[in-house]
Amino acid sequence: MQTLTNNAKIDYQYRALGKTIKAATQTNYVTTNISKISINLLKTSTINYFAPGEKIGYSIFISNNSSNPIYNVSVTDHITSKLTYVENSATITNKNGEFIPLISEKIIINSDNQAKESITSGKIEFILDDIGSNETAIISYVVQIPLNEEDLPNSIDTYASLYYSTENNLKTEKSSVNSNINSISKAYAMLVAEKLVDKTNAFCGDKLSYTILIKNKGNIDASNVRITDTLPSNFKLEDITFIIADLTYKSTYSVNENNLLTIPANSTDIGLCIPANTSDNSIIIKGSII
Repeated sequence: MQTLTNNAKIDYQYRALGKTIKAATQTNYVTTNISKISINLLKTSTINYFAPGEKIGYSIFISNNSSNPIYNVSVTDHITSKLTYVENSATITNKNGEFIPLISEKIIINSDNQAKESITSGKIEFILDDIGSNETAIISYVVQIPLNEEDLPNSIDTYASLYYSTENNLKTEKSSVNSNINSISKAYAMLVAEKLVDKTNAFCGDKLSYTILIKNKGNIDASNVRITDTLPSNFKLEDITFIIADLTYKSTYSVNENNLLTIPANSTDIGLCIPANTSDNSIIIKGSII
């Protein structure tokens, strides 16, 4: 513990018996003890890469390295609104290092005093007890990434903030400290397909074209892509054009007696490759109505 020690010196003079006399005095010494608050906040996750539908376990490590306790402690975790809180997943360590459940009244989501399944505000707050001198605590909880979300970010970057006061008084202004940024990278392929037809009204003998549009919303190439399409019984296939990433592509295909189109033709053939982050992939199926 540091101290500040200080006193003042006073010089003065006066006249007596025709003489000028100089004198001095000084005050007593006063001492102020300086307490330094030292808090470490570390955020970790159970995975380094994510895909739709996965669960992420977050842990927030709190270490009070000070010689004094901290009071009215709360932790706000700044997370993306894409995540869903897994109910009853939050725990905290007690003074014996045991993980115990955090009751819902101690978890604030969406400015409510109850934990809800959907996090739309982009943060979740945990209300904690005081943390003593040289004590540690760990908050752990689980969130889930939506399964069918097409527009997930390239990385999920989150951090936590700890708020505390140095006096056991709710009116005392709080201080804060931030954790590191925890980053989890996107690593998956996600294909989204749409089928179009060039005519909604036609006559027997007319030409007809079907187009299968394929987008890869992920950041990894989708490989060995295989397509089956049951064509109408009165549609006669004449040609198929493959355009992948705006380039003409070649692949085998076959049509059986039930007019089932299979791409590629055989199970031993290599399937299509749809590059990451592309939307200009199409299969154009041309034929005529019989």
